[in-house]
Amino acid sequence: EEEDEEDEVPAAPTTPSPTLDPSPPPNEPITTPLQAQPAAPSSPP
Repeated sequence: EEEDEEDEVPAAPTTPSPTLDPSPPPNEPITTPLQAQPAAPSSPP
């Protein structure tokens, strides 16, 4: 059971990492934010 927890620990930090660095998130987390960013500036103009 302890071994499973260790595997999950490194997986959790991977998510927060992209949040701070917009470079690594291009894997999938950036896909959603990227569409939202261009959509916001497009609405005003």
